[in-house]
Amino acid sequence: MLIIRTESKNKKRPVYRIEKEVSINNIENIKNEIINLLANETEGFHLELKEIENLDLSGVQLLLSLKNKMGDKFTYALDLRKDQSELLEHTGIKRYI
Repeated sequence: MLIIRTESKNKKRPVYRIEKEVSINNIENIKNEIINLLANETEGFHLELKEIENLDLSGVQLLLSLKNKMGDKFTYALDLRKDQSELLEHTGIKRYI
């Protein structure tokens, strides 16, 4: 399992965590797990992306599509290294996520 439910709550919504990698290598599995979450968490959820070592465009697209589909029912926190954050800033992607 790639997405782990935590004991935390965010705005009274359950919090799920993804660690290490959100990339083309595992995005299909993450997407399938999120589809299951959407069926069960009708009031929404918060997603923590922690200790991310690999985030590529497919991961960014997933976050954007979830935000567009769910609106205020979906929130997330993205924990990136400084070099990753700078790369997103320089490419202009950071303004979207």
